[in-house]
Amino acid sequence: MAKLKDMPKFDRPREKFLEKGGDALTDSELLAILLGSGIKGVNVKALAQKISRKFGDKLMYATVDELTQISGIGKAKAPNAERIASLRNSNKSRQTPPIT
Repeated sequence: MAKLKDMPKFDRPREKFLEKGGDALTDSELLAILLGSGIKGVNVKALAQKISRKFGDKLMYATVDELTQISGIGKAKAPNAERIASLRNSNKSRQTPPIT
């Protein structure tokens, strides 16, 4: 599996966020940013996609115990995975003017 730093910049979640904003990212790309790093042999983007495939729209209901059953997700990363759904839902429910 390619390391994230070896991928083109336009395909990296953090760079995409900085260039296009959060609305341009998929949930798994946002999750990759929150997770921060992958594990040996699995980059953070692939790890986030694995979590997204497993839980789909039910990610916001996943418990820390369920999340830690995924290889590469421990007690340190699990709370970050839980936050993605909360952030996405709160962001969709409120319309905040951009900070200038």
